[in-house]
Amino acid sequence: MGKIQVGGSLQPGTVDTPLDARTRIATLDAVATIQVPYVGMTFYVIETGKLYIVKSLKAREVGSATVALAAVDQYEELVSGGDIDIAEFDNRYAQKDHDHEIGDVTGLQTALDGKAVADHDHTIGDVTGLQTALDGKAAADHDHAGAYAPLVEEKIPEQYFPAAVGARPATLSLPVPYDENGDNMTLVVDICENENFDPGTYNRINMTVWYAKMSVFSDERFYQLQEQSLGIPYYGSTVSFTLDQEMFPGYVPGRTYFARYMWIDTKQASTGWKGFKFSGDVSDMEPIHTNFEPPLKVKDTAVASGELMLDYLAGEIQNYTMEADVTVRLANVSNVPFGAALLVNIKRTGGTLTVRGSGQNLQTYDEDKTYMLVVSNFGELQVAVTETV
Repeated sequence: MGKIQVGGSLQPGTVDTPLDARTRIATLDAVATIQVPYVGMTFYVIETGKLYIVKSLKAREVGSATVALAAVDQYEELVSGGDIDIAEFDNRYAQKDHDHEIGDVTGLQTALDGKAVADHDHTIGDVTGLQTALDGKAAADHDHAGAYAPLVEEKIPEQYFPAAVGARPATLSLPVPYDENGDNMTLVVDICENENFDPGTYNRINMTVWYAKMSVFSDERFYQLQEQSLGIPYYGSTVSFTLDQEMFPGYVPGRTYFARYMWIDTKQASTGWKGFKFSGDVSDMEPIHTNFEPPLKVKDTAVASGELMLDYLAGEIQNYTMEADVTVRLANVSNVPFGAALLVNIKRTGGTLTVRGSGQNLQTYDEDKTYMLVVSNFGELQVAVTETV
């Protein structure tokens, strides 16, 4: 790309108007539309012809997500030095506001080595007993709250440190749980700079919104998600995504954050929150379930007749009785996950049991026994029949 060369000074087209277009708005009512605001930012309002300064930020709704510190909350007019008279200045910044008149600090002039208060040429070490003289007043009383990082147990909190040099965005890898009803599930992740997760203080990442930036481990590799939720084939697998400014506006790689996540199924049942703290990559590889393996679901005994339709989601173990002819076809078996098996017990007291496998494979049974059918899925459905006494 070529360079822009200026022979003399670069002059804007209008007077006292910011060059940055995002800091120019038509009216004060448009303050909420300012993109990527920050405390201390100045913006120009065409309607009033004045400059304003941002004093604080608040949360903002972006789609279905709540983004912390993404909109202007409080602001005030930025007044030039020539517009403030002495009376107003004295009224705003008089010593009475600071609760520590010069006369209250015994020996202050001596402690400052003859320096006048107006010179402000004094370090903390120069003023012995200054904290006592100020009656324990904090910096917040002096109309400059937030200018400095607070001390907690004589230490500066971790979140006030800048990002580590060379820090890269964190990748979060989280387990897909087992759902006893075989429902599809979607992931919700909240990330916060403190452990309280108070409303408006955290950033929410929904799989329903960001699934295209997520991947799932299946068949020995990761695949980009194509849907807003995950079902049976992915139970016990892992979902991964890397944080960025779209998912998490204001995210700083290397900074320490608190996070929590949960899965919600199509019936709005959830796993409950599970939390962790991170500054870099996180891998939680243990699937969420009651036991090491998900409990088997057993379907209540039913009467079978004619063509029998078998659905794995109705129960991994199913029991039937038959008094008339019954036919079981592989084509009528559904939802058996890869690597799993459906067990079907059929007690015969009459009629003929016919089992049709793949192709022309056909078996018939007409003895008064209980027959166990095992339908397995290792790439394609297979059926095996075992007779019992």
